[in-house]
Amino acid sequence: MDLREFSPSATHLECARRLAIQGLITYQPYVFADDLETGVGFEFEENYYAGLIYHPDIDPELLKSPELRRLIVDPAHRDRFRAANGRLRRLYDHFVDSVLTHVGEPSDLTFLDVGCNTGYFPMSFARRKAKLAAGCDRQDFSAVFDLLNEIMGTDARFIHAHYDPMTHRIDGVEPFDVVTSFAVLCHTSDPLFHLSCLGSLARKALLVWTIVNTDDAYTVHFGEPRGDYSGDGFPICFDNLVCPSDKLMVRSMNLMGFKRVVRVPELDVPALQYEWKGYPFRGYLGLRD
Repeated sequence: MDLREFSPSATHLECARRLAIQGLITYQPYVFADDLETGVGFEFEENYYAGLIYHPDIDPELLKSPELRRLIVDPAHRDRFRAANGRLRRLYDHFVDSVLTHVGEPSDLTFLDVGCNTGYFPMSFARRKAKLAAGCDRQDFSAVFDLLNEIMGTDARFIHAHYDPMTHRIDGVEPFDVVTSFAVLCHTSDPLFHLSCLGSLARKALLVWTIVNTDDAYTVHFGEPRGDYSGDGFPICFDNLVCPSDKLMVRSMNLMGFKRVVRVPELDVPALQYEWKGYPFRGYLGLRD
């Protein structure tokens, strides 16, 4: 999302820089200014941790922190970083458009993005005049939502809540008409329970974008535990490269009551046909009657 069209004020830009340095605006593709841009598109395409923030004027003292240094992209990669995140924005907007093609007028519907990060999808639905657009996450992104709403004049809502793999619920979140989830299922140790939870929150439609395996069977592949959250011990520690098969995804969504499952068509651009460690990303849109 290119926020330059909204002419963010100096105060907005200073707030965005502060939140980026704190690690609260990194993953999703936003352009705040010519010298401040974020997004994971470059890492997706390069398949390694190449940086999530373009900010060439950052204080060198701050870069003594290994955690922050890992987030800052080498200025020499600026053009590739920008182009990759431009392509990622195009893909994200393609998903928003695909959902609305199937569910209809957004002003009549409520939307929830689970694992929303900085709110790209709630903001996108809010900009399209959704009846209600919200996102929930285990990390508190409320300050980012406040900033983006102020810049764009939107009213997307942040809910500080997350999926609990021990109870298989998201406490404090009621059902919405449309539920979306992007690159979250691949970090859950109990992917079918997580998928079931998402389905229970979706009255009309559920969109899940995740990595899958291509076995011609009902299988799940697990990678080594990544350990992002120190409190998540066995059996909920497998938080990396969790890949259900394409066949399992479709059958599971059917069993949850989504009578029609649409594989969201990929854009005909090789750079946008993402994979991670050899596993392809696929989008599944389940529609109830």
